[in-house]
Amino acid sequence: MSAEPLIRTLGKMLLLHKSLNQLAKQKTDILKSGDTVALNNLLKEEKKHIQALQKVETERQQVSIAFLARKHANDFTNPTIVDCINFANTAEKIKLTQIKSELQQQIQILSNQNELNQQLLKQSLQFVNLSLDILKPEIDTYNYERPGQSFQYEEGRSIFNSKA
Repeated sequence: MSAEPLIRTLGKMLLLHKSLNQLAKQKTDILKSGDTVALNNLLKEEKKHIQALQKVETERQQVSIAFLARKHANDFTNPTIVDCINFANTAEKIKLTQIKSELQQQIQILSNQNELNQQLLKQSLQFVNLSLDILKPEIDTYNYERPGQSFQYEEGRSIFNSKA
């Protein structure tokens, strides 16, 4: 039987990864500009892509199982693309190998872009924390003192007057 349904499903997966890569690049620009509204909208779009990828992955698993069952290889519960390549004819092997290679490339690009975005987020958080530290006054003492009088804590002596 033909691997064409599997090739179509992997094609959908490849398109979704390419689209997700474009979103990741947009996220980098948004993180650099600090536009939180645009970032929130992009995250919603990214979530939709991830959900679509999960559906296509489920479809890929089902199509792969069906393909391998037709090839009398019933012992696969979660088949990989490599498993399907091993049972495909020569022309299908070429197409499947090409799509597998393109998917790996897109996943690597996405991974690199996400790592960059994570570093940008970390730097942004460090900047925010630094800004808050600068704006927050540091309290020297937690007790009120008379002007010109300094308090020194003595070991073994309570700071409270216990005579009442």
